[in-house]
Amino acid sequence: LDLSNNKLQGPLSHKIFWTKTVDLSNNAFSGPLPEYDPSLGLSSTISIDLSLCQLTGGLPGSISMISTLHFFSVDYNDAMTGQIPDEFALMMNLSTITFYDTKITCPNTPDWQEFERRATTS
Repeated sequence: LDLSNNKLQGPLSHKIFWTKTVDLSNNAFSGPLPEYDPSLGLSSTISIDLSLCQLTGGLPGSISMISTLHFFSVDYNDAMTGQIPDEFALMMNLSTITFYDTKITCPNTPDWQEFERRATTS
């Protein structure tokens, strides 16, 4: 699903997690990322690009339950804050997570050090 550069507005729907590849970059959404609710069905999403979307808040830890996710980007959402949830480091298929020009930080824990080793060798 590629709806990038479409001037879409409003809050994001949790339904974005039920599309294999999601590119909603460069839109004008408002508010935080929605929670992923696995009780609504298992997601097979492999790529989510939400860069340049004017999102706010932090990253929901529930996104780490999407075991198929390989790529996740929230670049250039300068109102996003907080730390990447530790659960993200345990996502075995996640090879790329980017958060340039946000106020999101990455914890310096053994799990994240292992994630960095895994990501650079995949």
